[in-house]
Amino acid sequence: MNNVAKTLLYGYPSYGNIIEGLQISAKYKAIKSFGTYKKTLDVYYEIMKLNDLIHRIGGLKLFIEELLEQFTPYEVTIIKACYFNQKAGVELIGSPRKQMRDKLKVEKKFVNILLKEGFDLEYFKNNYFDIYFIKHKYNKIVKDSLSAKKLDQRRLQAA
Repeated sequence: MNNVAKTLLYGYPSYGNIIEGLQISAKYKAIKSFGTYKKTLDVYYEIMKLNDLIHRIGGLKLFIEELLEQFTPYEVTIIKACYFNQKAGVELIGSPRKQMRDKLKVEKKFVNILLKEGFDLEYFKNNYFDIYFIKHKYNKIVKDSLSAKKLDQRRLQAA
């Protein structure tokens, strides 16, 4: 479930740009449909698929924003610094070790809130796994976490 939380948090900053790009794409698809040999109904379904993506990603963006309202200002600062890559002007308190513990604590809290809202792995895969960039981000995070676990195991064996 941590991988789902990381996928949502790391992807959040780009959701607005993706929605904007999809809106432009839908608009130009409608404009270009005038000079195409495609059936009107086919063009309509393509545009409706884009609109469905826009609404699903927009809903996900709003959902994350609502979840972030349940965090303290310091926890939001940690999320912005660690996941949204907004480090300019952000002062994290304590040593790097404390910052890592705080990050893990915030991540755990985010996962618990997701589960409380009914947003588990099955729901995530059923509703958002067909969106390419979300699936790609999730698979990359899973791959990275598996690599980190293997590295930790090798370090333990060497010690």
